[in-house]
Amino acid sequence: MQGSSDVGVFGLGPMGENFAMNLLSRGFSVSVYNRTPERTRAFLEKAGSATRLRGTYSLHEFASSLSRPRRIFLFVKAGKPVDEVIAQLRPHLEPGDVLLDCGNSHFRDSDRRYEELLRQDIDFVGMGVSGGYEGALKGPSMMAGGSIRGYGSVEEVLREAAARHHGDPCVSYFG
Repeated sequence: MQGSSDVGVFGLGPMGENFAMNLLSRGFSVSVYNRTPERTRAFLEKAGSATRLRGTYSLHEFASSLSRPRRIFLFVKAGKPVDEVIAQLRPHLEPGDVLLDCGNSHFRDSDRRYEELLRQDIDFVGMGVSGGYEGALKGPSMMAGGSIRGYGSVEEVLREAAARHHGDPCVSYFG
């Protein structure tokens, strides 16, 4: 794949894999990264000939593959793993980039991360993602909080990827 990807998905467990496939099915180009290269390779094999999919094998390669501002969906276990991933990504981010924690973190952790990243002018969005693996693939319900600017930067992507109820996307910013 040539050029920059629209979005990045960090973490290729079942939720991250299915959400990446959802985004691809909606016409977005997606870069993916997982801490274990074997999982990235296995996902790329499973995805087959998806032309708008780019597998990356280092944080530098992942961050460099994304259009600016970077919009990165984190699908890692809530708690300390999210903090560890943010610490690893921070040196590769620039003001205006957006990190979306899709791991249903505790709101106090999300508030703390929002404040910490704001000092670097990085937009942090804590997002509840409902619907399980099938929802991630076909359209989850998503509830966002944190940076309103960050949400605005990724709202179009979220609206396209979301489940629908009577034609309306099941996604909103809650503050």
